[in-house]
Amino acid sequence: MACPNVLHKLERIMSGKFLMGMGSALLLAGTAFLPVMAAAQDVPPPMMGGRGPGMGPHGHLPVPPGVELTAEQKVQWRIISEQAKKDDAGLRKDGRALHEQIGDALMSEGALDRTKLADLLRQENALHVREEQARLEIMEKLHDLLTPAQRKQARETADKMKALHEQLWALMKKSDTPEPEAP
Repeated sequence: MACPNVLHKLERIMSGKFLMGMGSALLLAGTAFLPVMAAAQDVPPPMMGGRGPGMGPHGHLPVPPGVELTAEQKVQWRIISEQAKKDDAGLRKDGRALHEQIGDALMSEGALDRTKLADLLRQENALHVREEQARLEIMEKLHDLLTPAQRKQARETADKMKALHEQLWALMKKSDTPEPEAP
């Protein structure tokens, strides 16, 4: 008899959740250079996650996969990254303060102050806009830092990752379709 943990893993693989997780990981890895692609297609860049403006999965700014920075570019990117982290810390602090104020307003005794909540919501929306603007500024700096050849390489890698992602979704969609039962 197989161990329950092994059975659970097999069940995940067979249900497509494992592939879905892999597809999500590939998608997240590709988000580093999606703003470059988005600019070419006149669409807004995607959200980069909950770690702040342009932050990668490990808390540092992403460089497109397959792109090697020169020593000088690495120094410039480190400066951009450090400034972005400082700015992000301020935005996160503001966000926490707003969330605390919203929580306090919702937990207060007596009648709910809907005007105050609406004002806090407007402030929170404005903060989200500032975060998106900061994220776009970082990606613009990355775009300007890369050479045309590096941007071309990023685009080629993005196209390959997109094709792989589409293949994964197609495979998962097939696995989600129940097969007809034999009579």
